[in-house]
Amino acid sequence: MADARRAALRAGGVPAALARHRHAHAHALARGRDHGGQAQGRGPHASGATRAVRAQDAPEGRARREEEEGGERVAAALAHEVQHALEQAHPQLEVEIVRVAGSGDHVHDAPPRNAGFTSELDRALAGGKIDAALHDLPDVPRVRPDVVILGAVPRRRHPFDVLLTRDGRILDELEGGDRVAASSAARRAQVMAYREDLRAVPARGNLDTHLQQLENGDFEGLVMAATDAERLGWHDRVSEIFTTEVCVPEVGQGALA
Repeated sequence: MADARRAALRAGGVPAALARHRHAHAHALARGRDHGGQAQGRGPHASGATRAVRAQDAPEGRARREEEEGGERVAAALAHEVQHALEQAHPQLEVEIVRVAGSGDHVHDAPPRNAGFTSELDRALAGGKIDAALHDLPDVPRVRPDVVILGAVPRRRHPFDVLLTRDGRILDELEGGDRVAASSAARRAQVMAYREDLRAVPARGNLDTHLQQLENGDFEGLVMAATDAERLGWHDRVSEIFTTEVCVPEVGQGALA
């Protein structure tokens, strides 16, 4: 079984799968490289990759997007991505990206929804400092202030989780006792449910720190969101895209709001 999966995974590779299915729906990834002979693929939410936008709809107006101070490169990539989309759709609009300090700054080990990011942006929206806020969809609280609405969800990217290893091994090829790091308890629990002989450990710090820890040998595998790996340009470091048989991604993963 493992040999058959390895053969399937080696055909095309993760970089090709990620590029080929960049805008595909979840079921389309079943044709690429992943766990269980199908392709599919969460990680720290960009260390609180909550962004905000100010959108003044005037020919000479500048649309300001606010991004939390200390934001990750993923957050910056998302901000510029949506900035480009807005300016393409509305040529008269200029979008300015600025940083905003919030109560969640530098809280790298707590999920963004628990670190105060959304409340800071909600206050900025309610106060008229910005016109729109950009979040990872899983981080949007289910209960919102009356003055804040969910205005749009851009095209969803890969919803799955991926495994990074130093030597290209997939999850089935790791040795018993090997350490697999993930930022969320849900990911760690699912890895342990699939391979109870592994050791699931917390991934602390930001995404760059996680990768450095992997390369330093602090753990043998790192589980993160496929979209984060893609936006950071880490395609060649990805060993496997998980199917939902191994790791079910968070609701809304891969989508922005």
